[in-house]
Amino acid sequence: MRILITGKAGSGKTTQAKILAKKLSLCFIGAGEIFRNKSLEENQIGKTLKKDLEKGILIDNKIASELIKEKVQNSSCPFGYIFDGYPRDLDQLQYFDPQFDKVIVLEVSDETLTERLTKRGRFDDTEEAINKRLEIFQTETSAVINHYQNLGIVLKIDGEKSEEEVSEEIEEKINE
Repeated sequence: MRILITGKAGSGKTTQAKILAKKLSLCFIGAGEIFRNKSLEENQIGKTLKKDLEKGILIDNKIASELIKEKVQNSSCPFGYIFDGYPRDLDQLQYFDPQFDKVIVLEVSDETLTERLTKRGRFDDTEEAINKRLEIFQTETSAVINHYQNLGIVLKIDGEKSEEEVSEEIEEKINE
């Protein structure tokens, strides 16, 4: 099984992806985690990633797709994957399409997101980067969600609830 958990920055994607991966014995593939780890490397890709992450802009589609594809190919996951943060736009699917069975969209208000993001204290959670990521979601990632909506595989979840309530709702909807 291949599942994508998506939503705006700060919606709880990573938290819920990790919970669901553990419950379903699936491997977690976190794009942000992969990109942040790669940005620490002292090479051209690392430096480029770090600069892009600090600005809050999308990673180059080919680089992003190759890093995710490499992670999937180097993972031994007999039961499948939970993806967090990939794809962010439709062009990325041209480089690597994970062929998702389900797409979970965590819906959270911008006010809640801004509050959550400013509290977590990551280097890439500056006000400028947060605003840029919210803008990208509206212009790019929403098209990805529409694509999967047209395929009939989207499950919308109220991400404003507690971590436990969101997790329970995801599990219920997947099992329907």
